[in-house]
Amino acid sequence: MFSIFSNSNKKNTIQSKSDHSDSETIDDPGPSTSSSLCENVCTSTPQILNLGLGDIESGPYRPILAAYPKTKFGKQNRCFNKQWFVECAWLEYSTTLDAAFCYVCRIFGTGDVEPAWTKTGLSNWQKFADKLNKHKLSKIHLTNVSKMEAFKSSKKTGSVKSQVISAHNEIVMKNRKYILNIIEIVLYLAKQGVSFRGHREDSDSCNQAILNFLKNEIEEEADKDAVEAIGIISQITKCQFVTLVIVLRDVLGVINILSTTLQSKTATLGKAEVIINSVIESFKDMRSDTSFSKLWLKIVQFCEINDISLEVSHPGSKRKRIQPNNLRNFILETTTGNNYEEQEVSESVEAYWRRTIYFPVIDTIINNLKFRFSNENLQMAKAIDSFMNMDYENSQHFIHHYKDIINSNTECLKAEMLVARNCLKNSTDDIKKILNNDVFPNLYKLMQVALTVPVSSATCERSFSSMRRLKNWLRSSMLQQRFTNLSIINIERDLANDIEPEKILNTFASIDRKLCLTL
Repeated sequence: MFSIFSNSNKKNTIQSKSDHSDSETIDDPGPSTSSSLCENVCTSTPQILNLGLGDIESGPYRPILAAYPKTKFGKQNRCFNKQWFVECAWLEYSTTLDAAFCYVCRIFGTGDVEPAWTKTGLSNWQKFADKLNKHKLSKIHLTNVSKMEAFKSSKKTGSVKSQVISAHNEIVMKNRKYILNIIEIVLYLAKQGVSFRGHREDSDSCNQAILNFLKNEIEEEADKDAVEAIGIISQITKCQFVTLVIVLRDVLGVINILSTTLQSKTATLGKAEVIINSVIESFKDMRSDTSFSKLWLKIVQFCEINDISLEVSHPGSKRKRIQPNNLRNFILETTTGNNYEEQEVSESVEAYWRRTIYFPVIDTIINNLKFRFSNENLQMAKAIDSFMNMDYENSQHFIHHYKDIINSNTECLKAEMLVARNCLKNSTDDIKKILNNDVFPNLYKLMQVALTVPVSSATCERSFSSMRRLKNWLRSSMLQQRFTNLSIINIERDLANDIEPEKILNTFASIDRKLCLTL
């Protein structure tokens, strides 16, 4: 009998739930089937992804449809408005659920985010605009937007770890570049024998380019150096100075070839005979109007760029020192007091400088080369080279020149040279190990003379010359170890040219230092 009451109560309960459901239709008027589907399908993020929502790589899913599904709210049908996509870049829409989601809160949010924006979705289009404005101003949503921006930035610049590594590598490469430049500068100065002055040539430096420095001295007029600066500028801005500099640049370029050849450790005058004669012939070819005309074009171009006059300037009222009359018809081998030659009226500026500077310079070099490397000297040098090779016939000039001084017997010497040459063919030893004063007395004495002739001692003399250049008044406090190291680099510059600065840097960086030099 109580079943009637229980059924009645159950019926009332169902009716109450139905009334309650109808009363909620105003606030969340989605159909019951739609709510059920949302509860069953959208309980986890993977399920949402399967329903067509965007992920962290693809971004929010924002379909633009011609017409969105409509839902009846009271007496009106309402649907999603695509204009909301324009207002909120983080908004996304699920076509399966006909619901809107917040992409940033769904991907980057935590458990504090309202589930309707991340799991179930919002489909109450009647009040969606109010909820949208409220949500985009919430603190949790703004935090998640910041997380998304940070994620996008990390995609471009990398993670924090990669940024730290990149910054470290950048500092290391910058430091290595600085140290590498310093190493190259040190090697260059050491090879050239130049002092480490440490000056710069910028606007605040005292070691500016010479013209700028002299001009500053003149403008300041601080001391008596201004007068000297005026005199120096007046001299170096004359055509005579420019002509000499440009002429000597070409002349020394040819001389450098011979200088490099003779400075070789194995060089002798006999071996350099071809180079010597070629250099002399080159200067003879340069002594022509055609060669100077080509050089004159460079002089004119340089003077035009630097605003230097090409006019010939003569001393004013100063007493003119001219050539003595009794020497006019003679060829002079030394200088005299003459420092003035009057320019002919019909002579051009080019012809004047060719006659007064170019030809005298070329003639002086040719005469000095012929004097220094005379035929007699070259003949002696070739004879010494032949003697070192145990060639008796071609070393006659050297042998007969010294045989009386050392009391040498030429017949015995010829036999000794023949035996020594055969010994060199059949042995790997050099001449110093084979020669013995008791076995080869005549050859031994002449070999001592040949080894002490100046043409074969250039290496040791060059070493002493280098040390004099290195140990000067600019380096008076230099210690012995540094002096030794600089001397080795300067003297053995052929080996120093093969030094790789990168290897020096790696060795320098292998020791623990405050400066970061290793990746």
